[in-house]
Amino acid sequence: MKRLKRLESIVRAELTENEAARKSDTALLMGCFERMGIDTSRSFAELAADGSLRQMESITRARRKVQADSPELKDGTVTELRAAREEEFREYAKAKCRMSREEFETHIAESGVPQVDVKRFALTRINGVVKLYIATV
Repeated sequence: MKRLKRLESIVRAELTENEAARKSDTALLMGCFERMGIDTSRSFAELAADGSLRQMESITRARRKVQADSPELKDGTVTELRAAREEEFREYAKAKCRMSREEFETHIAESGVPQVDVKRFALTRINGVVKLYIATV
């Protein structure tokens, strides 16, 4: 918990002092790494090998939290772009998960799954986990 609070304060400071970090996760990561004392002039391979880069996801997660708490640290253009891309991905994911009965039966036949008399099926997605429910009666 203490490590995450420290990381959040580093991210907040970087977003406050470096406007470019509001527009670019790369600029945010570089600034945070420098604040954490990581030598960013070393190669990516060296930094990855010694474990210096393992906090990258935590930094971007902290950015989202800080910007949710302090909207003035968001860049409007980037926020709009991220929202548009998120909506685009949601539409893609919805389309990808829709399968007609014929497509489903073809998929089952080609996958080698034992054949059953499928009366109904449903796909659900909860927290990114897709579950398939099959009714055979």
